[in-house]
Amino acid sequence: MNIKLTKKQYGELLNEMRHDNVSTGLFEDEEPNLDEYTPSFTSKDFTDWVDSEFDTEMLEMVKSKIDSRIFLLKTMVGSATRNPIQGYRK
Repeated sequence: MNIKLTKKQYGELLNEMRHDNVSTGLFEDEEPNLDEYTPSFTSKDFTDWVDSEFDTEMLEMVKSKIDSRIFLLKTMVGSATRNPIQGYRK
């Protein structure tokens, strides 16, 4: 899914994300170098781990973290692409 943002929408999204002063890696002075990034495990490793896991509490915890991350990403997309209601202005 590709999302196209205007410069204004992108700026508003960054301002909303930065409210807690936690680095998101999305700002020019904080951009990570993705050319040197190597993940610690692959998606196949993850699916193999899930298939071999029998601890239901652990799987529920992982599911909870994944669900919260999906919610955050959907909220970011919704904030960036929303259209403000104009209403009846004079």
